[in-house]
Amino acid sequence: MANTRFYLDERGAKVDNPRVLKIAIAHKGMTALISLSVKLLPNQWDSRKLRVVNHPDQMLMNVYITNIKQQVDTIILNLANEGRLGEMTTAEVKGFIDNHHRPRCTARACFSSHRGFAARHRLMRWRAGR
Repeated sequence: MANTRFYLDERGAKVDNPRVLKIAIAHKGMTALISLSVKLLPNQWDSRKLRVVNHPDQMLMNVYITNIKQQVDTIILNLANEGRLGEMTTAEVKGFIDNHHRPRCTARACFSSHRGFAARHRLMRWRAGR
């Protein structure tokens, strides 16, 4: 069975530069990484709780990354239920997920569209209360 876990990739990163958050897929003693298109500074990631912290959009980001992880876990469970997972290498599992997982929007697009919606909603409530 394959396991998934969040991984903040700090390889080759400079001190003040954000790092890319990834999902690590461990299967048959090997690991493959899938980028989540989320960049964080090391102080914005809690490696014990596997959560975004100290970030202006931490709630949105935690929902976003949790949703993607659930989708990846569902794909892996479906492969296991179909009996296909045992035959696949880690690279094949990653390739299957890459081909079958298409996020509806990138992290940046999801966050910016939510901010716009929230701002419009606050303005409508303010106008209604006048």
